[in-house]
Amino acid sequence: MKKWMLIAAPLVLAGCSGETAEEAPVEEAPAEGTTANGSPMGLYAVTAADGTVTQTDLRADGTYTSTDAEGAVTEEGSWRVSGSKTCFEPTTEGVASMCYIEGARSESGSFGATPDEGQTVMVAPVVAEAEPEGEAVAE
Repeated sequence: MKKWMLIAAPLVLAGCSGETAEEAPVEEAPAEGTTANGSPMGLYAVTAADGTVTQTDLRADGTYTSTDAEGAVTEEGSWRVSGSKTCFEPTTEGVASMCYIEGARSESGSFGATPDEGQTVMVAPVVAEAEPEGEAVAE
């Protein structure tokens, strides 16, 4: 019994010291249907370090398609969130799998994405242009 008291006494005193232990920050999982930094599904313009721009369509079903400036498909496959990274598993022959750490989103929703190997790309949501409001047709 004395052994337990000897072990418990320092713990009780530590609990009474008035100091609170710092808790490690909890990493929240992104919401389903979002990337690792919480970006929603949709169409994104991806600008490489050399200035090349492609568009990537991220779908909530876990698939994606990337197209070049002419609209030709350059890559397609599946994507997933793995820890703090967004990872792409292409089915396109000759294209390697890649995971990215996404930077903080700006107010416009754009962010930098740094791959495991290679240079950071800039990613920006493509906002659909609003159709001009036509004049009402009188009947």
